[in-house]
Amino acid sequence: MTDEVRAVFVYQHNHYRSLAARGQLKNKLGGYVPKAARMKKVSYDCEVEKNMMEYAKKCIVKHNPEADRNYWGQNLWATGARNMSKTHAAESAVAGWISEVWTHGNPKNNIFTEEAWRMAGHYSEVVWQESDKIGCAVVWCPGMTFV
Repeated sequence: MTDEVRAVFVYQHNHYRSLAARGQLKNKLGGYVPKAARMKKVSYDCEVEKNMMEYAKKCIVKHNPEADRNYWGQNLWATGARNMSKTHAAESAVAGWISEVWTHGNPKNNIFTEEAWRMAGHYSEVVWQESDKIGCAVVWCPGMTFV
């Protein structure tokens, strides 16, 4: 990972978090997502990156057990485009995670049932207001680019 790719991940997360915090992110369930009272900006954490990179290098597109990742949240994204530029992969992955609010919606009361979590869990990981650190990995696997 380069500082440029890390900066793209931070920018994309904070961009969508800011839209959500201001109530300016469209919601499939109507109108816009509820405003956040205390949305934090995220910064980059290379310790989290190291953990995520170790797992991503296995090229298994499946969440690993929470205990294996220090109970940190985890989003996955993959494309059949091989050797996609890592900055483009970062932009595409975050946009893909956010798109869940446009395809499935954010509950009006912000209470995510198990079903809502299954449908928009990646989105909620990006905009979770208490999150303040991210660490990401982009790897080129056989037949895919994996984030």
